[in-house]
Amino acid sequence: MPPWRKNRSFLHTAKPMRRTSVGFTLIELIVVIAVTAVLSVVGIAAFVSYSRAQVLVTSAQDVATLLNVAKSRAQSQVIPQNHTCGSQTFVGYKVIVNPSTGMYKLEAVFSGGCTKEIENQTKRFRANVTVNASDTTTTSVLFKVLTGGVEGSGDIVLAAY
Repeated sequence: MPPWRKNRSFLHTAKPMRRTSVGFTLIELIVVIAVTAVLSVVGIAAFVSYSRAQVLVTSAQDVATLLNVAKSRAQSQVIPQNHTCGSQTFVGYKVIVNPSTGMYKLEAVFSGGCTKEIENQTKRFRANVTVNASDTTTTSVLFKVLTGGVEGSGDIVLAAY
């Protein structure tokens, strides 16, 4: 008889092995950390992209709001107080966008080229937002008071990075 068949008593007397340590294996921990890292990178990238898009949208809304203020004041024929243009005729309100400084402002325009900057209506674009000068077709829009017309209509293109 072969030796492994002679003594079978060890099969019945062996105690079952019990796991004495509680916890996770190193492989399990590495897998969990790797999955967490991948999900974090994807989440952060999505947040950064969303944040940049929101800054651009907010800047565009700010410019649109100033254009609407100019249009509203021109339609209501509000003449700014304390202007230094004397008896010159009031023409309208102009929104001026300056791509080189990143600022935009509202001015009252009078005949003869006299202008008055409206208080608290000069603003700077938000951080990382610029005017794309190559695609922008106008840098000023004038809303006339009496005729209700508009001069300088076109596109103001903003870019964010």
